[in-house]
Amino acid sequence: MKSAHASRPQTLRVHEATTKVKSPAKQQPYQKSNVRGRGRDNVPPGHDFIVELKDLIAIPNITERLKVPPKTNKRLGPNKNAWCEFHQAYGHPIRKCLALGHQLDEFVKNGLLRDYLQEK
Repeated sequence: MKSAHASRPQTLRVHEATTKVKSPAKQQPYQKSNVRGRGRDNVPPGHDFIVELKDLIAIPNITERLKVPPKTNKRLGPNKNAWCEFHQAYGHPIRKCLALGHQLDEFVKNGLLRDYLQEK
C-alpha cells in the first residue's frame, strides 16, 4: 500500500532553505537608511569644551546667539529625571540635547567657540 505523501516532492528543511547561495545579481551591498529614528542618529554632534555645557550656554556672548526653544511643561524625552538646562525641562540631559548640540556645532564650524574648545 502506497502512502499519499509519496507522490509529493519533499519540501526543504528550514536550514536548507536559508543556506542556499543567492545569485550575485540579487545580492546588494548594505546601504544605511536615511530615516532618522532613535539610536545613533539621534546623538548631537560631539565637541570637547573646556567648560561644562550648562556653563557654556550661560556665557553672555553665546547666550545672545542661541535660539532658545520656548518653555514647556512637557517631558522632552524618555528620562523623567534628566534635566536639560537648555530647554529648562525634564526628559534628557543637556549632553544629549539635539537642539543645543546642532547649534553649538554650527558655532564651532563658524569659529565662534574656538576659545572654549579643548585642543586635540
